[in-house]
Amino acid sequence: MFEGFTEKRVALAEAEIFCRLGGSGPPLLLLHGYPQTHVCWHRVAPRLMRQFSLVIPDLRGYGASRGPRPDPEHRGQSKRAMAKDMAELMSALGHERFLLAGHDRGARVGFRLALDHAARVERFAALDIIPTLDVWETMDADKALASYHWLFLAVPAPLPETLIAADPDFYIRHLLDRWVGRPDALHPLAVDAYLRQFHDAAVVAATCEDYRAGASIDRREDGADRARRQDRLPGAGALGQALSLAARRFAAGRLAPLGGRCARGGARLRPFHRRGSARGLRRCARVILRGIASLVPLRAQRGEGRDPVARKSHGEGEVCPTAAPAHPPSTPTSPGSPRQARGRHPLRPLAVQAGGEGLFKASGDGYRR
Repeated sequence: MFEGFTEKRVALAEAEIFCRLGGSGPPLLLLHGYPQTHVCWHRVAPRLMRQFSLVIPDLRGYGASRGPRPDPEHRGQSKRAMAKDMAELMSALGHERFLLAGHDRGARVGFRLALDHAARVERFAALDIIPTLDVWETMDADKALASYHWLFLAVPAPLPETLIAADPDFYIRHLLDRWVGRPDALHPLAVDAYLRQFHDAAVVAATCEDYRAGASIDRREDGADRARRQDRLPGAGALGQALSLAARRFAAGRLAPLGGRCARGGARLRPFHRRGSARGLRRCARVILRGIASLVPLRAQRGEGRDPVARKSHGEGEVCPTAAPAHPPSTPTSPGSPRQARGRHPLRPLAVQAGGEGLFKASGDGYRR
């Protein structure tokens, strides 16, 4: 795994972050989810390193990274604190501006990083999430049962820590079996890395704190941002609107099925995986290599206005939110052309897309991590 990559430990203000570095090209930061580590990117990293300078860290408290001890307000594992780590990490590595992709909890860190440090994020790809606040607001009995770990891990210490520590392998394998559907699709070395970290009491405590923060401080901070409507973060405004729109439509059961296309030529919805499917990583790799399907330009650093989010319904059960169509000067569109008539921007490789507008594609699944 990770042939051609180097390992590095970086001491930050409040954490020590372990990361792998490799490749050449524009810097791309990849953030993992729960109960994973940076190893979750092992299948796509060798291909991405052909085009990008990859930075693949363990989030604070996960894997080989370490953060502060738990605190009563759970600020130590808040997405704001974890996003600050990533901003400091990229600065320490000499990357003042960078591309960003996050899966699961890493996408929530990326969401906060894009909001708090918009001038530094060129593009953001959010894989497999809707905003934390929307998760809690749309929670009902069925969703609570499907995503019970959100509530279980948020229970005050030391209850979840004690139960997980009694048999960490059983609990993590239980989660992977629920989410993957076909356990043999996961590389044994990757699974070993996920299991091994939960034999460390500090990792168990930090990951529980991650979910406690999601149920408290993260939820409050997301709510404060929503109330402000991101007026002072023009580029991130489109991101917040699009993700919130996706959340509401997912809750209403109105997102198109896997691979579905909106009626009247709307952009193709490409969920990265669905419940019971073991093809998520492969699909994720294809989408990322096509330019990372969930791209939102963060233009605050250029002083431009907020990206409007078109909200178009294209038939019952198939709704597709997209960013406003735009065409960089290098790719003019003639009046009346099919591309202009469809009102959407074509997908191009991320390295090319960096100078132009982006397209946000929403997706949802039957559970949330």
